[in-house]
Amino acid sequence: MLTCSKKSSNLLRKVGVFVSIISVFMLSLTACVGDNGKAKSSELVIGTTTPIDDSGLLDYLSPIIKEETGLSIKVISNDAEQTIKSGEAGEADVLLINDKNLEEKFVSDGYGLNRIELPSNYFVILGPANDPAGISSLKGSAAEAFKKIADSKSLFYSAEKDSIVNKKEMKLWQANNITPEGDWYSSKDKDLETVIYLANNENAYTLANRTTYSSVKDYIDLQIVMDTADDLNSKYTILTINPDKVKGVNKVAADQFVGWMTSQRAYKLIGEYVE
Repeated sequence: MLTCSKKSSNLLRKVGVFVSIISVFMLSLTACVGDNGKAKSSELVIGTTTPIDDSGLLDYLSPIIKEETGLSIKVISNDAEQTIKSGEAGEADVLLINDKNLEEKFVSDGYGLNRIELPSNYFVILGPANDPAGISSLKGSAAEAFKKIADSKSLFYSAEKDSIVNKKEMKLWQANNITPEGDWYSSKDKDLETVIYLANNENAYTLANRTTYSSVKDYIDLQIVMDTADDLNSKYTILTINPDKVKGVNKVAADQFVGWMTSQRAYKLIGEYVE
């Protein structure tokens, strides 16, 4: 009986050690898993709109974010409504969007925690004082202004190909299915400041961002002929997603991303990119 008791005691001790090991393992596993069961990861999925994705801003920022925070960025892009739906379905950890009405509804419906507006870049249409296309009196959109330039064949200078200003310009032409070509349209593979000076010398129209225009306005005769149209506004808003409403959100990574994007460092980089 004594021998049996010793064996039982040894067995119980071994069982106790095994249980302790399992407990430590489960605690470690729990520490690596979020409340919703999703493994914590340094990958952040950003849902954004196609125009923002096409602007190249996230391509520009992603390697910098990776180097400075360790976050790997994965982008899924779609139109604004589908981007919102991706946030509601837990397909993204954070949203980067530019539709105020959809943003506010996302938050009011409980899917979003906060709207965080990033520094904006406003584009302006510059033109000669006599404004031959009659844009300054136009109350409509920038796309309408571009149509008037094309219809009147007023001279227009285009910014460097694939620059953020050039991409914006192309979208404004495309809004009216216009392919800009002919003697009236001059495409210069030059930086924006140079293009503004060239347009100034020829009394031509051009598209610019306000920052660059402000830096040269004292040296040119071109004037702003349109600057308040909604389609001249390039604004970015971060929407943080409510993990209590949407399961599977990597909130730790999302908060880290928001912290970086709202830093002076990020503001400076965004400002430099859109100029």
